[in-house]
Amino acid sequence: MIRPLEEQFEHDTVMRIRTLIESFEELELPSGPVRYMAAEIRRCLEAGLLLAAVQVSAALFERFIRKIMILKRVSEEPRRVNETIDQIMDRAEDALEEDRQLNVPRLLDELQELKLVDEDDAATARTFYRDVAIPLQHALTGRYIRAQHQADDEMSIQDEIGLSHSGQFFEFENTIEDHALEHLEVVINFIAKYLDLCERLRTRQVDDDL
Repeated sequence: MIRPLEEQFEHDTVMRIRTLIESFEELELPSGPVRYMAAEIRRCLEAGLLLAAVQVSAALFERFIRKIMILKRVSEEPRRVNETIDQIMDRAEDALEEDRQLNVPRLLDELQELKLVDEDDAATARTFYRDVAIPLQHALTGRYIRAQHQADDEMSIQDEIGLSHSGQFFEFENTIEDHALEHLEVVINFIAKYLDLCERLRTRQVDDDL
């Protein structure tokens, strides 16, 4: 049985979690994977599953960045005869997925060069991807712990006290509890800021189709 948030966390943490739940709920995301992921993040937060919420948010974050690039490419690509918007979107997405060199950092570089994403936002996104998304998605817990302590201007906790595997378990748990909400705020702030951009690019496609 899942305990109420009030029994799991301090009051201030509970309030931050509830604010995040509301923020994800208020996002006017298009139907499809991104909306499903945002709903899943809310469910994780409501249960107090911070690690799960961050894991799903990392997937949402990458999907959203790729969506911006797909929409940008579609807005500039000539329409084939009798091709629907869904078909051209699928074709653009397939082409993006086939380019193995175009990972998230390079996508952010390109979006920044196109002046679709601000320099500071791109830098924050790269840091999130490098220090949070990649370590957690690949279960590199030591790398994740070190990145968060270094971000706090601390020594690597493993270097400082020589953690055993059991000690790393508790340190990982503590680090997630200390930083998970910050990670989620990075994701929600990025998406909220650039959601209008996606809508403008999507509207351009519809206008061209009329």
